[in-house]
Amino acid sequence: MGEIINNQNWFELSKDFKQGKPFNHVVIDNFFKEDIALNIFNDMPGYDENTDARYDNLIEKKRTIQNWHKFSKNIYKALSFLIDQRFTYYLRTMSLEPDLVADFGLHGGGIHMHQTGDYLNTHLDYDIHPKLDLKRKLNLIVYLNPNWKEEWGGNISLWSHDDETNQPKDLVTSIWPKFNRAVIFDTTQNSWHGVVEGINAPEGQYRKSLALYYLIPTDDLDNKRQKALFTPRVEQKGNEDVMELIKVRSGY
Repeated sequence: MGEIINNQNWFELSKDFKQGKPFNHVVIDNFFKEDIALNIFNDMPGYDENTDARYDNLIEKKRTIQNWHKFSKNIYKALSFLIDQRFTYYLRTMSLEPDLVADFGLHGGGIHMHQTGDYLNTHLDYDIHPKLDLKRKLNLIVYLNPNWKEEWGGNISLWSHDDETNQPKDLVTSIWPKFNRAVIFDTTQNSWHGVVEGINAPEGQYRKSLALYYLIPTDDLDNKRQKALFTPRVEQKGNEDVMELIKVRSGY
């Protein structure tokens, strides 16, 4: 299988990655070769089709597919490339993490879909993989809607960290899910992120993306956060039901 992504200078991207605010991140446009990106999008399932997980609660509303057997040929090939050593080498070059490996099991990854009214509260991802005892280091998200308009929303929001409250502080960066745009970010830097600015797309239009995660060895196994830690949206502040769900969802 040949390379399916456009050429990048990963040494130069490393500089951009380190300069990302509020935490290390980089945005790569035209990530896949265009015909590949279109093939992947055309193979994407419908919102309620063949999903593995249907999140529909006060802090997250979305659909996901993580089962390799459910992926079409084009999607299977794309994900296989993104967990392959050739691509992981690029990420090692960019992140300066020589022991970085892909999560072959796609725990929490795969296909993600959001429709109008969906959301993903600002959160920190799990820190220690629940089955591999490795530390989650990088997220890679590739957006795949060729006709997604800016006014439809669905931006991923990156927030600074409040040391005193251990909560997100200020919205620093908002990234539009432009077609064939990849976002890579470090999840070890109090990396608060979410989809909270709203999605307002026409009926039948779903925000679709591929998500992959990359891990590094760690001796910090006393850190037991094996689930995401969410925070309430602005309109949910003081809502006891939301706070209880966050507590249960985080496993604390």
